[in-house]
Amino acid sequence: MNNPIVIRGYAGVFNRIVRTSELAAFVLPRGAFTPAGGDVEVPLLLDHDPSERIGTVRIWGDNFGLAFEGEFTGDHIEDAIRSGRLTECSCLYQEKRGHDGHFAGEAVRYFDRADIAEVSLVPVGGCPDTGAWVRDTPRQQMSNRQRYPADMWAMNAFTPRSLATSASLHPTVRKGGAAQHGLRPSAARPRVPASVLAVLAMATDRGLVE
Repeated sequence: MNNPIVIRGYAGVFNRIVRTSELAAFVLPRGAFTPAGGDVEVPLLLDHDPSERIGTVRIWGDNFGLAFEGEFTGDHIEDAIRSGRLTECSCLYQEKRGHDGHFAGEAVRYFDRADIAEVSLVPVGGCPDTGAWVRDTPRQQMSNRQRYPADMWAMNAFTPRSLATSASLHPTVRKGGAAQHGLRPSAARPRVPASVLAVLAMATDRGLVE
């Protein structure tokens, strides 16, 4: 029997244009997820396939996006994540309240309130800057796709969880990060000074950031 492996990541990122094959482009503003009084557990799937449930994760909102942490099983999945072949994420959302508007000059739907039912690992996600990694992976061994969200995770580790907005569990029919091609960030990434990255990398590798 495989031993559980701890995974971390961001299933969604606030203030990015999300493009899917099922609905028009939309944006998740910070605070779009309904407060639930704490972390919420949801299934961890492969590519939104209910028959491919590989674990369970806790989800919550922080300053960057929809963070998650949990356990999964499967040596082949671990190998795919560590090698960088399977590092992007996706969610199933249900819009509870929203409005139409523009973001970076493009017409989008804003999900002012949304629930989430599951997190999936996907080859290519619809939301820029999502990512997943095995918890004990040193930063220098991460792929380029993994390092940026891992750096955001480390920075948000110093933010009290009580200040974040948690996602709530709810049945849903909308895929928020289905595999797409030709994606581009709709807003510039926050620039992290090299000195800060160096400190975060050292702290993470030494186990000072949980």
